[in-house]
Amino acid sequence: MSVIVGSIFKRQPGYDGCPHEWVAPPVAVQAISVLEALSEPHRALTARPELWLRLRRGNGAWEWHEVQPELLEIASAPRVSHLLRRFGAALGLSHLDKPWRLTTHQGRKTFARFAALRDRSCLFALAQHLGHRERAQTDHGYVGSDYRLNQEIDAEILNQSVAAWEHMLAAPGLGGRAGAEIVAKRPRFRGSRMKQDLRSYARLLVDAGLVLGVCDWGYCVYREEHSACLGNATGPNPARREPSTCARCQNFVVSAQHRPYWLEQVRRSERLLNEPALPLQTLRIVRARMNEARGLLRALGSDTAEETDHA
Repeated sequence: MSVIVGSIFKRQPGYDGCPHEWVAPPVAVQAISVLEALSEPHRALTARPELWLRLRRGNGAWEWHEVQPELLEIASAPRVSHLLRRFGAALGLSHLDKPWRLTTHQGRKTFARFAALRDRSCLFALAQHLGHRERAQTDHGYVGSDYRLNQEIDAEILNQSVAAWEHMLAAPGLGGRAGAEIVAKRPRFRGSRMKQDLRSYARLLVDAGLVLGVCDWGYCVYREEHSACLGNATGPNPARREPSTCARCQNFVVSAQHRPYWLEQVRRSERLLNEPALPLQTLRIVRARMNEARGLLRALGSDTAEETDHA
């Protein structure tokens, strides 16, 4: 896991300037790598580590030539916002026939609202990630209530569920305990209207109230009485839901699109088993996880010679 290391400046006594770490996804790491490459001449010229060193005035390619160190400074937030607006205009970004004004805070707030409105149990983690001293600040200032956004999220979850059911109804093979049940009971679709019939049946299952959990390692056709994560009437328990728990659950389904995830689990387990310093109990857990992943891969059928060697 990559993190961005910095300091928090919230203008609060005893908190301003506090060291902090932010989780950095791959796209953020790539963006920082690009910024490091762009700023390298300025940093070398000034012997300063900051990535946002720019000329006090002016923009364009000419600013990278014959620059005097004393003319370089860290770009202010208003200047970065101005450059973002120019970038948005160059891309032709618009909303309701009006130019879309990009800001430095926009992505941060949009991410926080989308994540928290979809699962409010993540508010504490969001507050820590954003550097808020109190969870209430995240809830009130970033999340709040947004009826239209809630509608969009519900629509996206509905489309995601329908697409997942379509995939499971058409997949040649499924793994997991619920996967075998679906393969045995699903109708057979044939003829020129097969795609339309598949989608109609998938929508029927969703409208019937079958809760479907979608994640990187598989699907959860949720039934409370079979829930290994000890979920409730509304759905799976997010605190206990993780790959190993799902793998032994009667609600779990895995398809060919999840094969890369489980193959990587096998590879990671094999690397760990080659570590001589691991305690015996850890080795037992790793071996059990590896056997789970191999079992799911066998249920899906071998895809490549490399995978056959691992499974």
